[in-house]
Amino acid sequence: MCAAKWLQSTVHLEIGETHSCHHPPRHKVPALELAANPGALHNTKHKKRERKKMLQGVRPEECSYCWSTEDAGAELLSDRHYKSAEDWARSSLPKLAEMTGDENIDPTYLELSFSSTCQLKCSYCDPAVSSALRAEIRQHGAYPTSDKFGALGLFQETPEATKAFWSWWPDVRSKLQVLRLTGGEPLLDDDSFRLMESFLTDPLPNLKFSLNSNLMLSDERFARFRDLLARLFQEKALKEFHLFASIDTWGEQAEWLRDGLNVKTFCRHLEMVLRETPEIPVTLLVTFNALSPFRFIELLDYVLWCRRTYPNAQLKVGISLLHYPHFMALPVLPRGHAPLLDKILVHMETNSIALRGVSGFSPSEIDRFKRILEQWKKASTAQGEWDNLRRFVVEHDRRKGTSFDRAFPDFWQGLQ
Repeated sequence: MCAAKWLQSTVHLEIGETHSCHHPPRHKVPALELAANPGALHNTKHKKRERKKMLQGVRPEECSYCWSTEDAGAELLSDRHYKSAEDWARSSLPKLAEMTGDENIDPTYLELSFSSTCQLKCSYCDPAVSSALRAEIRQHGAYPTSDKFGALGLFQETPEATKAFWSWWPDVRSKLQVLRLTGGEPLLDDDSFRLMESFLTDPLPNLKFSLNSNLMLSDERFARFRDLLARLFQEKALKEFHLFASIDTWGEQAEWLRDGLNVKTFCRHLEMVLRETPEIPVTLLVTFNALSPFRFIELLDYVLWCRRTYPNAQLKVGISLLHYPHFMALPVLPRGHAPLLDKILVHMETNSIALRGVSGFSPSEIDRFKRILEQWKKASTAQGEWDNLRRFVVEHDRRKGTSFDRAFPDFWQGLQ
């Protein structure tokens, strides 16, 4: 079992899709289910079928991310274990085990996207959740990979889902322990501010609230966010506010991966938060992929510098593996680059809390990277994925005026 299948929900309102936790594929919330009950944003018939499988001891195929982690080694813990052990889930496990799977249940952890509005075109992103990438795909078409990566498919906006959310919100708000806003870029959407500002007039002192951001905002809009952040903290409107800032490696390589990212602007905005509101926990959200390792130590060194420079701040590193597209997932990293990954682990261990004090890396941060390293060592890559990556980067450079060979001069040498 995994408590996330019952108690965690990710809902993309603009397109009317949902999934429990971020690993399984999204699925559409049927209009008839939504019309009958706005809570169908979480309790779809599809989710109920998957819950029943777990209760019957069957592994749902859509949860393969965790099964592959567990199958890689008995000593490895998957996100299934971590999620089910969280405060929002742990105490409910005995009750969930007694259910049939047909019940409607309120989530205790809700991840919410009001809009796909985004100014970045990240290489591995889905055009359904990035308006900028969607515009690119409409202009140029899908990428020439074997799976036509980026194809829009049946993308369709679903305005009734947002309306259903605001109907559902009064009932579910007090049940939530964790609420996380994502996107797109949530700080470009006025509904995100509407929701955050509602906490000032109607506080939720037991709610842990968090927000994902690429930090690539105008100074004016980012100032509006920081002012609101300070007020929420000062008025104790929430139990906790947590900021997640997305970056996957460093320098030109990070900017190639996340087209539209400017590392200097990212760091300037990040440091404003660390300096002005050190009480707010901040986690760098790393989607670790085949292109991350080459300058990753520089990102880690920046984290160490921030921890020393802003000793009262709470900056963490959250590393998760990219699962799709397959041609950019970590198994595609040529085996000749194995020393890179080993060097990253040694660097984290050499700069651990035990050896460097509070500015060092925590055991959980190091353990997460160990899991990634173990999975990579046991993975295999089909030749077709290298071919797909080659086709993707040529087209990426043509469309965006970038240069993969300049940004990643050593990547293909690992094949030798």
